Amino acid sequence: MVLAHCQAQWATGIKSPCPERVPFKLIAGTTRVGKDLRETKRKSNAFGAIHTLGYAANHSGVYPGGARMRPTRRLTTTDPEFGKDSDHLISGTFRLHYRNGVLQQELVFKDGYILSDKTYYKNGNLMYWIDYDLDIDHCLFTCHVQRCMTKKGPLPTTEHILTYIDKRYGWHSPSYASTARWHDWKLECETWAQPLQFIQPGLTDSRIKAPERAVEAYFIRTDRSVMPAYAIVRLPSKRCLDRPFKVTGLEMSLTHTNGAPVQWTSVELVLPNSIPFAGLRSRKPALGRYHCFPLGKRTSFGYKAYELKPGTYTMSIHYRANPVAAPVLIDQVPFGVSGN
Repeated sequence: MVLAHCQAQWATGIKSPCPERVPFKLIAGTTRVGKDLRETKRKSNAFGAIHTLGYAANHSGVYPGGARMRPTRRLTTTDPEFGKDSDHLISGTFRLHYRNGVLQQELVFKDGYILSDKTYYKNGNLMYWIDYDLDIDHCLFTCHVQRCMTKKGPLPTTEHILTYIDKRYGWHSPSYASTARWHDWKLECETWAQPLQFIQPGLTDSRIKAPERAVEAYFIRTDRSVMPAYAIVRLPSKRCLDRPFKVTGLEMSLTHTNGAPVQWTSVELVLPNSIPFAGLRSRKPALGRYHCFPLGKRTSFGYKAYELKPGTYTMSIHYRANPVAAPVLIDQVPFGVSGN
């Protein structure tokens, strides 16, 4: 019995080349493949053709993973035109089997593009499932990868997306890829900010797996509506700036989009009692280049915070090398606050 644990995602249609964020020279075209789905130069050995898109570092690969050897005698297909001396763009399901007859791999093509790739253990368990042609940007190199099962049985499904972010090819969580798309796929040198809901001290942004360790902080206005207490800011990497800076010298201010200053209001600060560093202050929460700026400050009467209502503001981030130095503007970014 074949056990399946993952579910299909976005393998829905034909792909188009990657956008201009890909810094490599693209190698595009169509190549003939033999009965084992491996590239062949001779038409007499061709059993079909697939679209190819490689790059400078992967000349031989049809897809980023590179061409893999296929067991010729154990391949079956639902493509009725997949035959000797044919160079049509292959479509249909291609199945490869272990010597004992158990399904080893199942690939689905449409008009020469691969849409789905499933790989199985010898016991029939689904190892992983790759869905190509992710709807995020229809990039040929973008796919949704699910690790489905171990050899013994189901495991919590892990998911990641393979695509280019910051002009680098790699694996990313779906949420991170969505954020990158929102920022036009540029997270390396671009500064952005958003209200902080949760942070997890001691964990990198790629290893956040324990929601129970989160820290929640928010303000309650006199009208009992809730405002965020922190803004989390993604700072540019040091190589993106003219000069290095220390996070202790960073300053933040908020204005309305028309340049008018944001008013202050007295509020109640709510922080969990269990956190070891209760209070309102700037902090770097050990999440890569993320930095947390408080949206208020402590006074002798409690706390006062920016009067933030739903809308978009302008956040200005300055750097002061020492207490007497003039502040230097690093960036100005939009800061959106949603309704509660």
